[in-house]
Amino acid sequence: MISTRLFIAAALACNFLLAMAAPAVLDDRCPKAKVIICDNTHFRGDCKTVEVELDTCAKVEKEWNDRISSIENTSRAAFRCVWYINNKCEGDGYANQKDDDLGDGNGAFSESISAYRCSPNE
Repeated sequence: MISTRLFIAAALACNFLLAMAAPAVLDDRCPKAKVIICDNTHFRGDCKTVEVELDTCAKVEKEWNDRISSIENTSRAAFRCVWYINNKCEGDGYANQKDDDLGDGNGAFSESISAYRCSPNE
């Protein structure tokens, strides 16, 4: 027969373990956009995949600031990203979700991106 103390101890241990695991479960439920940034055109050179919290201005890491030549929002089916020269996500934004050569067109965003913001598609 199970004693009351043993039952209570087991229940407390189970609750403790569940509480410890809860933050990881909650974190997995927070969707993030994924973007690829590369320092050369056509996704060549050094590239990095970055997870972006939604609806926040994400600054480009210092070593990537003003260095990006190609971009892709790999989550574009669900999220839309806007790229900015200003590191506070202010001013003109560039909303193309995939561009393998930021230098074509007017070239304003080639090696100039300092921040981006991704939001759910409406």
